[in-house]
Amino acid sequence: MDMEQAYDMGDVVTHKLKTTREMANGDIFKAKGQAEGQKDIFWQIVKKMAKNTYMCKVVGINEYKP
Repeated sequence: MDMEQAYDMGDVVTHKLKTTREMANGDIFKAKGQAEGQKDIFWQIVKKMAKNTYMCKVVGINEYKP
C-alpha cells in the first residue's frame, strides 16, 4: 500500500533537497504532490538546517500566487 502525503497551506516540514544550488531563506520551489488532488506543492525556504537540508513551508497547492 502506497502512503500518500497530503499537505495543507502553512505546513512546515524539513526536507533534504537533491540540488547543487544553494537555496536562500524566502526562495520558492515546486515539488510534485503525492496526494489525490495535489498535483504540485509550492514550498518556501524558511531556514537552512544543514547541507542541502531546509525547513520549508507550504505556500501553494497546485498554484502559487505571490
